[in-house]
Amino acid sequence: MPTTMNRNRRRGSLTKNDIAWEKLFRQHRLLKTIETNGYATITSQQIGAVREVRLMTKFDHKEDLPKIFLENKLAILPLSRQLFVVGHFDCYKVITEDPNVELTHVPFLSGMQLLREDSITTEQSAISAADLCGIFKLFFNDADLNFVDLGRSSTGTFDFKIRNSIEPNKSFHLNVNRAQMEIDACLESPDRVVVVEAKQMLGENFLVRLLFYPFMAFVKDRHITKDISLLYLFYQDGIYELFEYKADVGDYNSMRLVKQENYSTRTETITTEDLSHLIEYPLVAEPEVPFPQANDFKKVIGVLNLLSNEGEADNDRIIEANEFVNRQADYYLNALRYLGLAYKSAGVWKLTEDGKQILRARIREKNLELAKLILQHRAFRETYRLMSASGKMPSEDSIVAIMKESNLYNVGTDSTYYRRSSTIVAWMKWISELVSE
Repeated sequence: MPTTMNRNRRRGSLTKNDIAWEKLFRQHRLLKTIETNGYATITSQQIGAVREVRLMTKFDHKEDLPKIFLENKLAILPLSRQLFVVGHFDCYKVITEDPNVELTHVPFLSGMQLLREDSITTEQSAISAADLCGIFKLFFNDADLNFVDLGRSSTGTFDFKIRNSIEPNKSFHLNVNRAQMEIDACLESPDRVVVVEAKQMLGENFLVRLLFYPFMAFVKDRHITKDISLLYLFYQDGIYELFEYKADVGDYNSMRLVKQENYSTRTETITTEDLSHLIEYPLVAEPEVPFPQANDFKKVIGVLNLLSNEGEADNDRIIEANEFVNRQADYYLNALRYLGLAYKSAGVWKLTEDGKQILRARIREKNLELAKLILQHRAFRETYRLMSASGKMPSEDSIVAIMKESNLYNVGTDSTYYRRSSTIVAWMKWISELVSE
């Protein structure tokens, strides 16, 4: 049963999408219709009357959904170029990453100037690099696999069923009629077709529609009879993680993982000795900013890359580009501020000169410089010393004891110390993994 909108929430805690969708839900009595039918339709014209349609309907991860969607277990899907449906749809697939998958090294192409290993900061450049380095051919063991750029196109017409997010034993049957789909890339050989969706941040889940709609369009509209694989690609700093999925025709929730492989094109390695030199640099005074609560350093780098690509961004842009809810965006942006890599001015975030300089460096130097910035803070350095000496992560109690001796800014209660200690653990793991990568 849908819940009512919480009108007592502080407006400052809401994104522009949250506010706009609450307005649409009130104007068009969407919750009432959903309560009766399980879903409600809304036109692109109605959505566009309050905010740009693309910004209001692009939610590549479950956490991106507006607050009223999350509160009521709702999701949105396009049925055509003019019509969307909002309902109790199970739209997202959890990513099950296998940490035991080893890296396979693939040499980066020599002599490249436009596409350099250390200049790949967009999904399209990552796809181009993976193709040129032969990663796709290696993953599928198919030497005849070639890149095909389809871009935006129409889905054609097809029907499918999708699971009810509240009553999993029930399904809805929907019809798509020439909705727009945007494919990051396609690959084709005499034996197969591969649909590619690429991301610079590996979230906890992804929107199945991004791969399922092209799959259905190829089968139903273009009558493709070859084997179709659905590939989710994560890229960051020379590391490529590839997840291959298969799906059944007409069944949105049939998506299943069949293979994962990880590849590295890094030409320069980092050694334990390299890291040991980093603790020789002088410690810095703790800044008067929140101690980091950002438990995935790869996402910190992802936000750093975003600011580099765009020059500046406000919180809404950060949220739109990544799998963040409003509060998480603050965590990761403040982590950059803690490290001296970004600052906020007039409502937008920008890179500091140190941030710009780091992003101009080669991958090895970039990662060593990031590790150095982390280890110049006492709480991180002393934890690293203990980890290096014992060969294992220190206990939570040991880390908290170090934190309490490090003059951290505005960390008062024991519960806050223990909660923030998880960031130290996560960042120490990222540093230690630089050697294995």
